Amino acid sequence: MTQREPLTVTQRGARTQRAWASALGVTGGKGGDDDGDGVINLLEFATNSDPKSGGSVARAYGNVNTIGGQQALTITVATRKGAAFAASGNRQN
Repeated sequence: MTQREPLTVTQRGARTQRAWASALGVTGGKGGDDDGDGVINLLEFATNSDPKSGGSVARAYGNVNTIGGQQALTITVATRKGAAFAASGNRQN
């Protein structure tokens, strides 16, 4: 069983999560799900999707690449400009 580490999202640049939420009328807070699509508002912010539309989803693309001589599944997720992601705890290998 794989242990999951909490995800931390930080924003570098002019638009903070609070300003974004205020401009869009988000009322559920970071952990809320204003549009009821199963994606929390913080993740909607990080992936630049619309927290008021269940039809707006994060764009993710999978591919198999050769890394260090071995094939590996890589996933690319479109994010808002300036967002940085980090798992807390141990380094992810």
